[in-house]
Amino acid sequence: MRPRTAKQDKLEHGVRVRLTSMEKRILQRRCKEEGYRTMSDFCRVKLVKRREI
Repeated sequence: MRPRTAKQDKLEHGVRVRLTSMEKRILQRRCKEEGYRTMSDFCRVKLVKRREI
């Protein structure tokens, strides 16, 4: 069983972004190439978290 998520770490808000078909394919390809499980994980890291080294 998965451990409980701390209250401050819960994901409770969403953002909607509209993409063209080409942009979505590029996003999906990059997610896969960089080893992210979901597009949400990929976008969260690229947009919010500190730069990966």
